Amino acid sequence: RWVKIDERFHNHVADSCGNRWIANLMSCTRLIVYAFYFHKVHPEQINATLAMETLKSHRQFVELIAAKNVDGAAEWSRQRVQMLREYMLKFATD
Repeated sequence: RWVKIDERFHNHVADSCGNRWIANLMSCTRLIVYAFYFHKVHPEQINATLAMETLKSHRQFVELIAAKNVDGAAEWSRQRVQMLREYMLKFATD
């Protein structure tokens, strides 16, 4: 259920940006991330704590957008991409 909600959130953000190229890129990237994540992560790591941390992070992003804080939203996005890159590289070398 959490994955479906997370996917809806990301789809909404992508569709709202008004840039089809970015929306398509986000969609493809998300599919790869989900496949990778669920292939490499033990099911017990996908829990309520992870869902709440994700919700908190997404809420911060929405608040930055609502405040029209473009620089803050861009920095949030850069940090998330960097975190994801590090996470995926860690498991790719295991």
